[in-house]
Amino acid sequence: DDYDTEARRESMLSRFVATIGCTPDEVATAKPLVQAERYAKGEKIQHRGEIPAGIRLVISGLAEMLVEGPAGERVPVSEMNADDLIGLTSLTRQGINATVVCITEVEVLFVPVEVLDKLVANRPALARDIGKEVDNRRMRVAAAFEKAGIKIPAGSKLIAY
Repeated sequence: DDYDTEARRESMLSRFVATIGCTPDEVATAKPLVQAERYAKGEKIQHRGEIPAGIRLVISGLAEMLVEGPAGERVPVSEMNADDLIGLTSLTRQGINATVVCITEVEVLFVPVEVLDKLVANRPALARDIGKEVDNRRMRVAAAFEKAGIKIPAGSKLIAY
């Protein structure tokens, strides 16, 4: 598969720079480490229980984030589309309780945690912004459970991404 080309990575990196608010120079060293990835309809981008190895910036397509209720029921939380980030807990090395499944073909830029660590070291506000988004997503999970009429399991931290 010739999908992960240097030209495609460069194009996707420019979107990544704009999304996270870094300069092109700050991510220049990332170019050889990132990957352009493509997922098919129905394929999982993120699996429940894993610690993400990095973040993925959605370039195109549509995916859905689902969490599992206490009785195994699948609870839809939100749709993910262009410029959304998947795998935010890679920064904190926390496992996630969500699955992200493709509704259509989805293209993403994968940025390994080593790159993210360097970006955060140079730009501490980025860690704060990611933390805020993790909190926002926890609130979405809680709202999805409430909408579905499911009580949130005791002691759940609702780590969603």
